[in-house]
Amino acid sequence: MESPVIISSIDEIYDRFNIMPALQLHMRRVAAVGALILSIDRYAKINKDDVIAALLLHDIGNIVKFRLREEGESWRKIQQETIAKYGSNDHKATEKMIHELGVNHRVASLISRMGFENLPHVIDSTDMEQKICLYADQRVAPHGVVSLQERFADLQNRYKDTTLKSRFDPEQEKRALLLEQQIFTNSSLQPSEINDQTIERFLDSVL
Repeated sequence: MESPVIISSIDEIYDRFNIMPALQLHMRRVAAVGALILSIDRYAKINKDDVIAALLLHDIGNIVKFRLREEGESWRKIQQETIAKYGSNDHKATEKMIHELGVNHRVASLISRMGFENLPHVIDSTDMEQKICLYADQRVAPHGVVSLQERFADLQNRYKDTTLKSRFDPEQEKRALLLEQQIFTNSSLQPSEINDQTIERFLDSVL
């Protein structure tokens, strides 16, 4: 499946995999952040469709890891069915769904390297599409667009007593800030200008 088709049929894809509305909105917000960054002149030659398609799909398997308390029995049933089919690991579930869709190799590759644990590799890479994908995801918290500092403060607190805490430690935050610098060097757009208001016109195009 090529990127323009993914973008134009994203509603049907979300319906096919029973993606929760809150998760749909998160992925659309991340895609809107990506679209705003891609409006910078220096990224005029980047394949925008590949980036947007990857961002619209990057967390598609996440329902398998959610702690569903107030969502109701119907969503818990969908979660159980999804786990039975795709497994309980969110990254592997996403990979299986992407494979089932027949997503093109480039988009699948972008998605596979979007985890926070990939920061060291991505900042050393020359792949700007990959940098934008990972950065856009880092700027969106569960309830909207935040700064990198706010995002890491939340994650560090949330995962401080878990095995995942190293993904969000101060060294990782430094890497994320370096990635931000790489993306916005010689740019008329500043990181502080990315917020819920400025992504609104881009969000409209991915709803």
